[in-house]
Amino acid sequence: MSQASNTTPRPLSASKNASGQWQVGGCDLEQLAERFGTPLYVLDRSSLERACQDYLAGLSDYPGPKEVFFASKALPVVAIDRLLHEMDLGIEASSGGELFVAITAGVPGSRIQFNGNNKSLQELKEALDHGVGRFLVDGMGELTALSELSKSYSFKPSVTLRVNPGIDAHTHDFIRTGQVDSKFGFSDDQLEEAFGFLANKDCPLDYRGLQGHIGSQIFEVEPFRLLAAFLFDKLQAAAGFGLETEELNLGGGLGISYLCEDNPPPIQAFVRKIASFVVEEAKNRALPLPRLVLEPGRSIVGTAGFTLYRVGNEKKVPGIRRYLMVDGGMPDNPRPITYGAQYLADLVSPRERGLDTERVTIAGKCCESGDILIEDAGLEACKDDLLIVWATGAYCFAMSSNYNRLPRPAMVLLENGRAELIRRRETYDDLVRAEVGI
Repeated sequence: MSQASNTTPRPLSASKNASGQWQVGGCDLEQLAERFGTPLYVLDRSSLERACQDYLAGLSDYPGPKEVFFASKALPVVAIDRLLHEMDLGIEASSGGELFVAITAGVPGSRIQFNGNNKSLQELKEALDHGVGRFLVDGMGELTALSELSKSYSFKPSVTLRVNPGIDAHTHDFIRTGQVDSKFGFSDDQLEEAFGFLANKDCPLDYRGLQGHIGSQIFEVEPFRLLAAFLFDKLQAAAGFGLETEELNLGGGLGISYLCEDNPPPIQAFVRKIASFVVEEAKNRALPLPRLVLEPGRSIVGTAGFTLYRVGNEKKVPGIRRYLMVDGGMPDNPRPITYGAQYLADLVSPRERGLDTERVTIAGKCCESGDILIEDAGLEACKDDLLIVWATGAYCFAMSSNYNRLPRPAMVLLENGRAELIRRRETYDDLVRAEVGI
């Protein structure tokens, strides 16, 4: 691609018109808010497509087979799975629910891989019934359960073993997954047991390869060099059991910009570097190139999305700060209260009012003191203003809730001046739909 990947918190199509008003995808954001209400999840299609293209272009020079799966846990929405599948990405599901979303989107089983550290028997059956192309197996309990279930099917399910690489990526504790003390993946002693199990000629499973995932929101590429070397070590260990490792899956984890000072590497450059590590390891060990699999999530949808809020009440604490309350908060974006995540905000239509902007805090409407979206936002905002919080495409809707019985927002997809509703706003009826005795 001729243009660089997006390394800012805003979507690629975001710009200001002649009046200084923000617009995205050729759409007037004030009109969007009037039409669909607020809070409103918004996605820029051009940014989603560019990210997919960048991943595929970054792998284009890899001389072996390659594949990209969207880690749908970042944004498990039918329209998004369908769009990314049309962009030639597979879909990774980490639960029966995410699997159902992918199936509903029309993604064939051959283009789905099923992850998760505690899949239930029911979830495994659902995946087998749909002919899921690859199971990312997380432990011996799952391996034996899947083996037993597979005896009732006419095909051998393909399995990739998730291994614990013991690599500590520099990211938040809650999204660091590759360290030794982790609930995820086979440890060394368990891996040998798994190799022995799969090498048995009566095993009804088809061993495919190895997967390692070291975490999320990572800016440095060096941990992936260590991961590639680790996986090749385990590939050679598998060969000692007579197992051929066809693919190595290096997971995902590339970070995005949440603030202007963040500086993630462009997707294409990042992917080319990872691919070069695999080529280097294979060459040094005189081994054939495996299929290289990547599982991006946040870096596909994160900066493609943003949320629109309407400012409501205001509270001034003299000498301390000014609070601006918006019509959403932690139910539609739990990342600040969960991770201490930081975001960039702008007014859709900035105005000079001479207001004090030094200590302005954007607060949500929930009955929690920690329901704060942005501290020190630096905005000249007041009641009824329309506010944009950028880079909310990943893990906001996915982790959303109905706390305080707030209905989840609608979601729209923007392209060339058109807004497509891809998820309607929840209603109060939706809040009690699953309840009985009413």
